[in-house]
Amino acid sequence: MGYAAAAIELPENLTGPSHAAGLFPKRQIGSELIDRTKQILSYAGLNINQVSQASSRPPYCELSHAYFVPHTFYSDLRRGEMPHICQVVALSEITNYDFADWLSVFGYSPRVIPRVQMRVHVNNSILLSDAFGSAPAPSSIPIVSIDHTTPLLHLAASLEDKPAGAPGSSDRRPFLYLKVGRDDSMSRSMLVPGSIVCIDPTKTRIADHRNGEVERIIYAVEYSGGFTCCQARRIDRDHALFLPLDRSEGASEKMRASDAVILGTVDSEIRPLVESKVSKNSDGSLLVGRSILRGRLSAHRSVAQLLRSSRERLGLRLREAQAMTRDIAEILGDASYAISLGALSDYEASNAVARQIAKIISLCIIYAIDLSRFLQVGGVRMPIGDQERIPGLSQPSEDPFFPITELGVLFHGLKLSPQDVYCFGRKDPVLHPAFSGARILVLDRKRRQIDDFRETPVSQRPLYMIRTPEGRYLCGPCSREGGSLILQRHEGCNMATARRFQESDVAIMGRITLVVRSLGTPDC
Repeated sequence: MGYAAAAIELPENLTGPSHAAGLFPKRQIGSELIDRTKQILSYAGLNINQVSQASSRPPYCELSHAYFVPHTFYSDLRRGEMPHICQVVALSEITNYDFADWLSVFGYSPRVIPRVQMRVHVNNSILLSDAFGSAPAPSSIPIVSIDHTTPLLHLAASLEDKPAGAPGSSDRRPFLYLKVGRDDSMSRSMLVPGSIVCIDPTKTRIADHRNGEVERIIYAVEYSGGFTCCQARRIDRDHALFLPLDRSEGASEKMRASDAVILGTVDSEIRPLVESKVSKNSDGSLLVGRSILRGRLSAHRSVAQLLRSSRERLGLRLREAQAMTRDIAEILGDASYAISLGALSDYEASNAVARQIAKIISLCIIYAIDLSRFLQVGGVRMPIGDQERIPGLSQPSEDPFFPITELGVLFHGLKLSPQDVYCFGRKDPVLHPAFSGARILVLDRKRRQIDDFRETPVSQRPLYMIRTPEGRYLCGPCSREGGSLILQRHEGCNMATARRFQESDVAIMGRITLVVRSLGTPDC
């Protein structure tokens, strides 16, 4: 389960500093950054001397000198010295501008963390660090009921000027996001390795097993060995039974309430349609993690304890973790993200938060820790209350397509166009289990060539979207036969039938690479 088995998989255009255009923005330095900071302070009606005076008064002077913003702040920036994380907190509170926006101004966008976490953590299920910020979840865009598959752009007008929660609006519930790992045996069959599940953290109570709905509820669980998705039944006040989604994986696990935390119910899955591998141990059997389910889930009272326990749960040795920081530095095109072996050891032995923000981001990536949780455990005072967005910065949460385009960055390292996105119709045939509960489909419009898959089982064939002579969009495994194009039916979908068309009468729209689907009653 070490790092060697979880090598970073990146497209060629994301393997060095040249990747930075738009995905991992390059930091401003020197006079450019100083001018931008002055401009933001002027928006708030302040100057650096006023900020310095405010940061020298309570509550900051009562907490730590690290919150103090000196009147020589601009000189520090000119020398290339980036602010301490606590100084960014002070700037955020004093100006009443968003903390994450201020981090982005200094070149440390929190959105980098989940993007790189997706690439470096393959084997273990991990909780992603605030993958979509304050934007609505991809699973909830759009909340529309359409009969037949339609391009998302055709529905754009219906998404405007609608209140949250209304049909066709975006659902802005505070979701959590968990990436399913290759070695997560509890999650198999219904979820696939590499997918992201959206978790509703408001539903943490295990349903009554006498209710028929319990068999369809999937819970996201944190335990001493990490994270997983499974079903659950309450045995008594102090014990619960956790069951794998695929019952053939083995026996269930009985645990005390103190040994696991229900993070919420799994609302939906963002599934990449790529071949995934399952790790095997030396005797060829599935490498299951249930043997480490037992054990008390301890609260982390210090940064050192949080870092050490997180690394151990990931199965990483210290040298492997240190090697990951070098790869992160290469991905981001900035050597400041690399951490030496000695420094990494010191961080695991110290209760202090790292001074350099780049080091904090690297630690959150390699240890799969949420940034806000890391800072909270480290005793950093976070801004309280609603804050304004910094004028002039991109506001992704106001863009209805942001969560969809961000999916392309998370899964493929490339920005998606809204033209690649379709909403799946509720009355369209479900020819593959991946389309059960499907809401959104993402296409690779460049991959329109259907190869000869006659020797490949239908269950392993790529999925395509075609446009029929009637203008309908249909999806499923495809094959060619004597001038005909056949839309095949997966053996697990008994409620649908295969479709045959003259090849000259249909248009191949592209290969389906991503599906966002609700996890409710199966459609096939």
